[in-house]
Amino acid sequence: MNRLHLSFRAGRIDPAALLDVTTMFIATGAAAAIVLSPHGFVLPVFATIMMAGGGFLAFYAWRRGLPQQKQLSVWDVSGSLLALGFCAAILSDNEQIAKIISL
Repeated sequence: MNRLHLSFRAGRIDPAALLDVTTMFIATGAAAAIVLSPHGFVLPVFATIMMAGGGFLAFYAWRRGLPQQKQLSVWDVSGSLLALGFCAAILSDNEQIAKIISL
């Protein structure tokens, strides 16, 4: 929390703070989707949220030109969210995904 406070005080958002906030936002959205979705749509909704979040983080890292690091980076979190999304999509039923896409 201290790192987030210092980054806003300087007038510029620190990439690590942005990563923390974005990951918390995606996790909250995924938890809300799991709780609020009907029983048959949990996996497709979870897959959609994870892939959208991973895609957003990958686009952000690519656009900013963030390098790979030895520590946890935006690229790592993006890849893990996309992997979770792909796994959830593989386990879900085709008709459920088709209903979500047609919305």
